Amino acid sequence: MKKLIMFLFACAFVSPAAFAQTNTANVDQKGTDHFSGVAQIGANQTADITQRKSSNVALVGQYTDNDGPQSAEVIQKGDNNRAIVLQSQTGGGSNAPANTAYIEQLGSQNRSFQKELAGSYNSSQHVWGLQKGTQNRLVQIVEGGYNVSLRADQRGDMNESKQIADGAYINGEVIQRKTQNEATQKLYDLNVDALITQDGYMNRATQTFSGGIFSHTTDALIDQKGSHNRAWQYGNGYDLNASLYQSGDCNWSVQAQLGTDHSSTVSQSGHSNGSIVFQYN
Repeated sequence: MKKLIMFLFACAFVSPAAFAQTNTANVDQKGTDHFSGVAQIGANQTADITQRKSSNVALVGQYTDNDGPQSAEVIQKGDNNRAIVLQSQTGGGSNAPANTAYIEQLGSQNRSFQKELAGSYNSSQHVWGLQKGTQNRLVQIVEGGYNVSLRADQRGDMNESKQIADGAYINGEVIQRKTQNEATQKLYDLNVDALITQDGYMNRATQTFSGGIFSHTTDALIDQKGSHNRAWQYGNGYDLNASLYQSGDCNWSVQAQLGTDHSSTVSQSGHSNGSIVFQYN
């Protein structure tokens, strides 16, 4: 059964047809070792999955050809759960589908994956993930689109977050609380705003970003509070602004910028900190 459902999802994402104009799906599962899959093709799609307890899998796939908004929400309460949301809008029109994907996981050793595909002129792509617990992992990917928003909020120890996006007007934000967390952002194209905030010890933050053309500014900021933290910022393009703030002891930072019209800011407070800045044009 699981293989059959996965096959249907694959078919949905290559089919050009829209079978319905309004789709709504709600799934509520209680217990362990459940699987829930929702596949929607058409316009005005909404999918909600709630799973309680551990070792559950939720999969949402939504496809539309430049027609109507898509909304998906997955909530999982327990440990060792898996959540995947895939949204695809293949049209190229200048409309506002306002695609949104939200995953919330409460527990430890959970995994989330969110991916949105959009044409160059489709606007308002939103992905948001919230995880509370330890050893969780969240991956967010947006390809194409306009006014792209990625938000990751992780509360606990030894969590990992990764954001990857290309498009126009990208806003990426990662918030991590407690210790031994890792955040990575890879954001490319025009008008990028990247932010990583970490509050705790032995955290790692990496930002890789670009600026496309003149007059389109990219702003990247890492803010770390605590000791034994590490931060890296890598930029390539035009009008890149990199800022890095660390408060605590034994912290290190590296900034590297290639291209023209860049600015770099580093602020460290505490003891035994170190910073390296490299700029080349």
